[in-house]
Amino acid sequence: AGVLQALAVEATKTEDLPADSIRASAVEALAALKGAAAPAAGRLVEQLQSQAPALRQSASEALGALGQFAASQMGEISDLLYAEPPELRLISCETLGRLGAFDTPEGTYAESVLELLWDEKPLVSRAAALALPHFPGAPAVAKGLARALKEEEKRYAAQEALGMMADPGDSMGVLLELLQSEGADLRRVAVCLLGRWGGPDQVSEIHPLLQDPDWWVRKAAVDAVAAMDPIGSRPQLVGALGDGDWGVRA
Repeated sequence: AGVLQALAVEATKTEDLPADSIRASAVEALAALKGAAAPAAGRLVEQLQSQAPALRQSASEALGALGQFAASQMGEISDLLYAEPPELRLISCETLGRLGAFDTPEGTYAESVLELLWDEKPLVSRAAALALPHFPGAPAVAKGLARALKEEEKRYAAQEALGMMADPGDSMGVLLELLQSEGADLRRVAVCLLGRWGGPDQVSEIHPLLQDPDWWVRKAAVDAVAAMDPIGSRPQLVGALGDGDWGVRA
């Protein structure tokens, strides 16, 4: 393993190899070494700035595979969140997400990634959204994602990211507010997410949406109520059987 590590480290720092694919393979070899490759984690961070997309991706995956042995590099990686070109911000988001479990108790790096939800480049914004669910114990993350739902261009990624989270954090209050939104799509998204996390204490907030003018919202409300409190909401669910749209009745 020592010889392999030495070869892999040398490969990642050599600029005159015949192909980027060879350097990417060397990076992958580092990932296989796990803790033995910890001294090379800094070199992997350097490869995140490579002009070769395959090498950047391999380095990101290798850092994720090193896990706790690469956690000390999170500060260096987070510096790329403000870099140009945008590909560097994107790979930084992805890599920090892979190491999210090793964030500080205060959610230091989660907060930094959260800021990139509002990056001008859609791919960077989506990368930030999908990285955030991997940061446990950062209360602002879920709330920030819930607020991003209000912006149409960020809604899909924010919804996808929230759906990946096991704990809604501080987002429940924001989601309940969104039930009163003018946009039907926003009401539907809020109902779907509340149905995933809510329970009997919140189900009364969903009941009025069973009469929503938009049938997709009514359908989402039926599914949410059935998940949150099917017994206590039996009269409301029975009433939905008389809905004028087949999709809701079904």
